[in-house]
Amino acid sequence: MEHSKTFGLSGAGRWVNCSGSVKLAQDVPEPEDTDDTREGNAAHHVGHMMLLAFKAGQDYLKAGSVMVDHPDLDGTIITEEMFDAALTYATKIVDIVDDRAMLKVEWRVEAKSIDPEAWGTVDAIFYDINTNTLYVWDFKYGHGRIEVFENYQLIGYAFATCEMFKYTKINPRLNLNLVQPRCYDGKGAITNWTISFDDIRA
Repeated sequence: MEHSKTFGLSGAGRWVNCSGSVKLAQDVPEPEDTDDTREGNAAHHVGHMMLLAFKAGQDYLKAGSVMVDHPDLDGTIITEEMFDAALTYATKIVDIVDDRAMLKVEWRVEAKSIDPEAWGTVDAIFYDINTNTLYVWDFKYGHGRIEVFENYQLIGYAFATCEMFKYTKINPRLNLNLVQPRCYDGKGAITNWTISFDDIRA
């Protein structure tokens, strides 16, 4: 997934709390991929392809299952565990989205009022015009729990989306979701935090 090297929204939790880290990190090279990151990228690819199939009116379950035992774009073999995790992610979204045209997958969002370089790639977003609700999903394949409450990565994605699509004037409800199917701490695979745009604006 692409992200800004200075104000990447995936790193908002760092630079919101430590502005000096932005300058310090500018010359730091991107870390090399590990087995964990390659597996995470492969699982994301399965979820991405499933949601694209859903948007196109195709069988999203089949679109994912046929990928098992085959390599992704980087050569990582897709496993049943990756497919199962991606299925948890995709099914949650499919169950909510009633207007496929409003679903954006692996979408670049920009928060230019923060900084011209404040942008990132959100896994999935959906605006429900009937309830004035913006749904944001981030799919994590790791085992460690990441908290959804006041999660600056999700806040950044929501803020940037509202700014880009001019939802800022209608104060939408923000339904922010972390999907972590391999985190077995008893809190469940999907955690959610709901707040209004006006409450995260600052």
